[in-house]
Amino acid sequence: MFRTLPPYQNTSKDHITPILHELHWLPVKDRIAYKILLLTYKALHGKALIYLADLLHPHTPPQPLRSGDAGLLLAPPPTRIRWGGRSFSCAAPRLWNSPPRSTRKSSPNYF
Repeated sequence: MFRTLPPYQNTSKDHITPILHELHWLPVKDRIAYKILLLTYKALHGKALIYLADLLHPHTPPQPLRSGDAGLLLAPPPTRIRWGGRSFSCAAPRLWNSPPRSTRKSSPNYF
């Protein structure tokens, strides 16, 4: 008479968080950051489309500093107050510069 639903087909009364953990899904905000960082990595290493690489500019300090080889990106000021910070050219450097240097310098071979 009643059929049971598979665990990924929840009813409206079930919470979605345990299912997301079971499926190893990231929250939406983290998934967006992951995709932006993946595109940034590929663009910096010549494995993405050229127009994405043209939007990223490496940070070069005016004087020789220890942070000169840190792999930082120059974040341009947003052109629009409300939506400009969400563009790839603004969001990618902000996310790329936020993790530790060892994370940025890693070279995974699965891309």
